[in-house]
Amino acid sequence: MSASQSSCDFVTGGGYIYFTGANATFAAAGGCKNGSGLGVPPAPYWGHLEYQDHAGLVVHGTSITAYVIDAILFPDPKARLICGTATTNSGNVNFVVRTKDAGEPVNDEFDIQLTGAVVYSTFPSGPHKLGGGTGGGGNILLHKPNQSNSGMFGGVCPALGPGSQQAADVSVSKTAALDTVGVGGEATYNITVMAGGTGSSTNVTLIDILPTRPVDSPWTLSGPDASNCMISSDILTCTFGTMASGTTKTIAVSTAVVANDCPTGFYNTATVSADNDTNLTNNSSGPIHITVPCSE
Repeated sequence: MSASQSSCDFVTGGGYIYFTGANATFAAAGGCKNGSGLGVPPAPYWGHLEYQDHAGLVVHGTSITAYVIDAILFPDPKARLICGTATTNSGNVNFVVRTKDAGEPVNDEFDIQLTGAVVYSTFPSGPHKLGGGTGGGGNILLHKPNQSNSGMFGGVCPALGPGSQQAADVSVSKTAALDTVGVGGEATYNITVMAGGTGSSTNVTLIDILPTRPVDSPWTLSGPDASNCMISSDILTCTFGTMASGTTKTIAVSTAVVANDCPTGFYNTATVSADNDTNLTNNSSGPIHITVPCSE
């Protein structure tokens, strides 16, 4: 099954960057395995973190609390945020790690931020590449998900910063117009982004890695807010800006069903983010399955 048909992937990597002037080495991983983010209470996310800034900081990850597509820091559909808790040589911290698999190792990216007993961030001078002009090295690998062993993007990430008194809470809901569509019909997903909480959500961004389509049956956009969106290489990106609490944005994506869509059909998940979101547990919706029956 292709990555675009599943709900949540996983990432691994290791290498070094230069931040304080000294070499800072890392080994990091994160993602969805065995139903991460699903169920009540949600199944835990998978991963680990080891980070050593040779200027004097040592970080050892103790838990993973979130795994999401980066639509917040340096937005990119190939970048992932791994959040969790860790111990350091100066006390306990929350962390957020950003990784990007850019295809070529010298263009891969790694950054980290800590809050708590240690306040530390490479983000202001990032993103830090693992080669080229910034002098780092290493490799990040974004792995395709396994639909039978995966979960959904989401979780909580305190290291991204505390919520303001006006607490924003952006969420997304994705549904299939029809649960079953035959060859020659049209498969449609309806997507609604909702701004909740007690304050406006800023820089609201929707990202959806759609199932790969043949040239003669591309994805098309419709709905009242489709003008804020684009589809490129089967990746849907919507930029909704600031959304006041209580408002919604609605779009739909459709494609013609062809014979090769049988018997797998379509699996798809939408993910939303906002700069000041205080609740990451409702930022993904899916995987939503559309069944394509095979002709007798």
